[in-house]
Amino acid sequence: MKSQGVLISAYIATAIIVLVVTVLFLRLYAYTSSYRVEEYGVNIFDIIRSRPKWTAESLAKEIILETNANYVKINIVVYDLLTEEDVDQDYYEIKTVGVDIEELILMKYNYTVTSDAYIYAYYIEVGFR
Repeated sequence: MKSQGVLISAYIATAIIVLVVTVLFLRLYAYTSSYRVEEYGVNIFDIIRSRPKWTAESLAKEIILETNANYVKINIVVYDLLTEEDVDQDYYEIKTVGVDIEELILMKYNYTVTSDAYIYAYYIEVGFR
């Protein structure tokens, strides 16, 4: 009778170890939390990646069209990797008339891409009601 208890407890301990190892190695624990990231509307990074190069004006207008935002501010800075200097800077801002910026929910995005020894840095601010 005593050996049966030891055998049953060994099976239970083995089952617990297998369960813990499975959770850790398959990373199931990360999916059990109540925290979830859900994207609101259109992904800004997908809009930027839809073209290889943007001007600040065309990107701002595209974001307004895709997201129905009330405020968009774009700043594009081009760095030369060889000379380590700013080569170009492009700025554009769109505001909805009659909407105060303090009343908006502002989201800020930074995106960089490298092309032909240049770094294109996009600094984007988008405001929603």
